[in-house]
Amino acid sequence: MAQVNIHSDDEKVMIDISEDFTVTTINEVKMAFEEALAASNSVEISLKDVEEFDSAAFQLLYSFLSELQKDGIDYHISDMSKPVKNILLTYDMEL
Repeated sequence: MAQVNIHSDDEKVMIDISEDFTVTTINEVKMAFEEALAASNSVEISLKDVEEFDSAAFQLLYSFLSELQKDGIDYHISDMSKPVKNILLTYDMEL
């Protein structure tokens, strides 16, 4: 199960995702992303504690980051776990 924590300050929304970020937990993360889109002009995402990360999670993350760019919202991925980095290498992507 994905653990998704959202917190914010005056400047940004911070999303911490841990444990499983996979097709079975995608809806939890998607709701957090939608909340962040509505709440701030800056988003920080931490993926450092993600233990499982699959192609569905990659697609959602990529889509979310594209939406942030389209809307002119600044974003930063503060850290990534090894499973996340491995998927990015598989797709030859840098986020």
